Amino acid sequence: VKLGAQSDKSAGVTRFLACPLTERQTTLMRLEARAEEVMFVTNVASGRVVGATANAFEALSGGGEVNVVVVSTGRVVASFAIGLVNCSGGLA
Repeated sequence: VKLGAQSDKSAGVTRFLACPLTERQTTLMRLEARAEEVMFVTNVASGRVVGATANAFEALSGGGEVNVVVVSTGRVVASFAIGLVNCSGGLA
């Protein structure tokens, strides 16, 4: 774990906590700090669905699979989660 600071002319000094990992893990980390010194930053990107396919499957079988291709149209790296509800016949 590395505690550091980064200097930016427009934003001043930004402090960060980095925990580099060499592989995917499930980790529990507790960090305590005064709330007035903390800022939670998230990046949000827009995306566009450019393709979707589904093989035939029986309703309520639990075996259906849909492949969706999404292209990020935002300015940051993003991953997307897709949810399908109230599906009708004729997916193409």
